[in-house]
Amino acid sequence: MNDFTHTPQFKKGRAGERFCAKYLEEKHGYKIYIDARQQVETADILAMKDNYIQAYHVKTKPPFSRFPHLQGIDLRHYREYLDVQKKNPGKHWLVFVDDENCSMYCISLRDFEKYSWQMKDKFQVVEWQKYCTTMCRVPKKEAERIGGRN
Repeated sequence: MNDFTHTPQFKKGRAGERFCAKYLEEKHGYKIYIDARQQVETADILAMKDNYIQAYHVKTKPPFSRFPHLQGIDLRHYREYLDVQKKNPGKHWLVFVDDENCSMYCISLRDFEKYSWQMKDKFQVVEWQKYCTTMCRVPKKEAERIGGRN
């Protein structure tokens, strides 16, 4: 079995998840649970506040270079997230940590279902500026660290 945990993409993703978790904890008072095993049956982050749990699926990447108004995920991940949502009721969020444009934004998975479409039978995409909510600006030094450019 191939160990992908040492790849730059995996490390970048983990850095984005840590940034998102820190933001939710420090700015909104959530108790954070990160699944170290990265099981398909769970989200990247489970956040609890007032006995209410929300699930966060975090992608660390900028919008598409040829279509900067679009953000998306591959269809395999999209289907996995929908499956996780079915098995685990509650609010599920899709979070994009954009290390190139220094921002973090989100959309509920239900809204993503409503406003997204398939592109080239490979990606599920959304007009992020129109349908996503900006959560925060990512400080430049933090964005460089997340992107592995420090």
